Amino acid sequence: MGHFKRFTNDLALKEIPLLGHKFTWSNQQHSPALVRLDRVLCSVDWEEKFPNCLLQSMASNDSDHCPLLLGLRDNKDGRRRFHFEAFWPKLEGFQEAVSVAWNSVAAGPCPFITLDLKFKAVCKGLQSWSDKKVGHINSQLVLAREILHQLEIAQDLYARHRKRKIFIGKTVAGDQIYTNHADKVSIIDGFYNSLLGTSVGRDNTVDLTELGLDTHDLAELDLPFTAEEVWRTIEQLPPDKAPGPNGFMGRFYKSCWSMIKDDVMAAVSDLNLQKSNVLPIRCGDTELITIQSLLPCAVSDFPCKYLGLPLSLKKLTKAQIQPIVDKIAD
Repeated sequence: MGHFKRFTNDLALKEIPLLGHKFTWSNQQHSPALVRLDRVLCSVDWEEKFPNCLLQSMASNDSDHCPLLLGLRDNKDGRRRFHFEAFWPKLEGFQEAVSVAWNSVAAGPCPFITLDLKFKAVCKGLQSWSDKKVGHINSQLVLAREILHQLEIAQDLYARHRKRKIFIGKTVAGDQIYTNHADKVSIIDGFYNSLLGTSVGRDNTVDLTELGLDTHDLAELDLPFTAEEVWRTIEQLPPDKAPGPNGFMGRFYKSCWSMIKDDVMAAVSDLNLQKSNVLPIRCGDTELITIQSLLPCAVSDFPCKYLGLPLSLKKLTKAQIQPIVDKIAD
């Protein structure tokens, strides 16, 4: 904790005030212990850049921590982001809605563009199908979360009136009882130091090349991906997490694999590592040699371009950003 405080002092970080909850953690007991554990810090430059920022508390039905929402500016109305609902595959008509939307896009010369267009078509199709089939369930969920949020605020107010504090009044070591704060800190630190131990620096290291380990034939890594390998990967996906930014969770890929299999495999089969580049971050010479031996593609360095946008570990220069600005201006 001392190191963290010095770190915040050195960077001149300040805490953003929290509106709503006074406490951000509860042990969820009948007579709960409420503590302020979660905080948001910012620098002076950041505060000057976002002077109207607002930190608010939210309700949570999954965690004993209170989620914090940091708003930088007023929200503007725009296109709603697609979110795949976990209960959709259980509803009647789901498979038919996906099939109609997926097959509405004809295959094109580029399998990646085709796959992207098919996912976008499914997004629109499922949103339209959900509005007709499910109705305004999202509004009901928002209302339920708001009620839960108000109940948690009421719990905060009750805890403030109790003025309850978690305090260790005394510590027993052997036959002695200690009430002085410094003595209690020393005893507790000594207990955990003896329990966890301390790290010791090593004078010698092991050279793995001298162990005479058997080498392995990795030629199979160059073989094309098979449908069975892709399916095994999909089976290992978390059902309620999206592996990409399009919002489709692992549950979608598992329930609709028979419909999307051919188009996904067409895109996977079109991958060409010979036309790809690897951009390692903080890798030494040994790691670079390992990467070059495993991947049949060129190893380059930052800055690079992705979809026409420059990417770099450092702040980009005006000359690197200017072409993008010119395109936007045109």
